[in-house]
This record gives sequence, structure tokens and C-alpha cells, in this order.
Amino acid sequence: VKEHQRKILAQAIKPNPKWITDFAIMLAGQRIDILEHYFYQQNDIAFIRVDKSFTKGQTVFPKIINPSIIAPGTSLCKFGFPFIEVKASFNTNTNQFDLPGNLLPVPFFPIEGIYTRNVFMGKTNDGAMDILFLETSSPGLKGQSGGPICDTEGNIYAIQSQNITIPLGFTGTIEINNKKVEENQFFNAGIGVHPQVLVDLLVKHNIKFALAG
Repeated sequence: VKEHQRKILAQAIKPNPKWITDFAIMLAGQRIDILEHYFYQQNDIAFIRVDKSFTKGQTVFPKIINPSIIAPGTSLCKFGFPFIEVKASFNTNTNQFDLPGNLLPVPFFPIEGIYTRNVFMGKTNDGAMDILFLETSSPGLKGQSGGPICDTEGNIYAIQSQNITIPLGFTGTIEINNKKVEENQFFNAGIGVHPQVLVDLLVKHNIKFALAG
């Protein structure tokens, strides 16, 4: 299926209440309620507002890099929780999920890369925004999607979204069961939501944030 056909098919899918029967949204191991939310599916980003009591005591927050000063070649680092399998069970008596006792705190796993270029995927359906991503020289690992992509000062350059596979234009030969097989060679890169998109949407919804640089 070609990309434009895939998008048409994806948009035609209607939600089915039977797909998800129970869910919980957690912040630092605590179940939370979302007071307000904004979803931008094509930009692969969402913003939520939670009760301030859940962030009580949190005084340090990351800054977003000023989109006007970013430059290819900048050293970046992705954070997330890959290689962790969460085996939760649902307790029908308490109507809550039970997590393994040794799960928290979940260990971070960083992976390095550099900012390579921007990836422009056109306009949103309403034409109001660019679908703009920032490419990194390393792919995001499973479990890092939605995690921050930071520079060496801890400033947010992007939010990890997905990976792309880039053909290198040549084949490699390997031997399998005494038979030589040629395989196309590819390079996997990661892409994250561009800081310009983050800034534009934060401003749109009057969400406070700080710029770095």
C-alpha cells in the first residue's frame, strides 16, 4: 500500500469501544486524571493538563531550544524506557491495574545521535500548520517514543516520534545455507517533533514554557 493510500485508509478507521476496555494514565507511578487535553495527530503530539498537586515539589523544568538557533551537527541524546516489559494485571475488585512491585523506578536508557536535518511532511489537513520533524542520526528505540531529545545542556530539541528507513543505494551479499543472497542496505534514522511545532502549539494554547538560547 502506497503512503497516500495508507493515510486514506487510516483516516477511514472509526474507533471501536471494544478495542480498549480499561486504561490508566500514570505520572511517576501515580494514577492521574487529565483535566484538559489537546491532540494533534498529524504532528504526533499531545498536551495535557493535570492537577498541580501531582507536580508538587517539582521546581526544575526543561527548557525548549529556540528553533531559530538550532544547527545540524549538534550532539543530541534520546531518553526513554526501552527493554522494559511491564506485565500489569487488572484487578476487577479495585477497578485498577496492579503493577509489579519491582517495576518502579523504571531505569532510563539514553542513546546518542546528532541533529542531521529537518523533515517536512506537508501541511496539516486544515492547512494551518506544517508537519515538521527533526531528524537524528540514530533511531529511537522501542520504549523511547514520546520521550525527549535533548542537547548536552538538557534543553529539549524535539520529542521522539518515529523512525524512518533510508535506502543506501547498494546491496550486500551474505551466505545463508551455503547460498549467496543479496540484500538491500538501509540506514535507520529517528525523527522527533520539531521545536518550532512545540513552540507554536504551546503559544497557541497559552501554556507557559521557557526558551533556551
